[in-house]
Amino acid sequence: MAFESFGSYGHAVDDLSQAIDLTPDDPYAYFPRARIYAEIGQTNQAIDDYEKFLELYEADDEWRALAEEQLATLE
Repeated sequence: MAFESFGSYGHAVDDLSQAIDLTPDDPYAYFPRARIYAEIGQTNQAIDDYEKFLELYEADDEWRALAEEQLATLE
């Protein structure tokens, strides 16, 4: 992975982490942060975020299915 790519991911992770700090019970920042963590090889963090998303996300729709699918590939 190129350093430049990690840099932009790092900024996104920082922004999403700030959103989570402000509203930890809102699932919507966990999903994209999980995808970024998975992309940059931080598997444990990705798993934690997918699990938290699934815990908080109440709808049974394509987002839940995608999170479950992504989580299964990491475990």
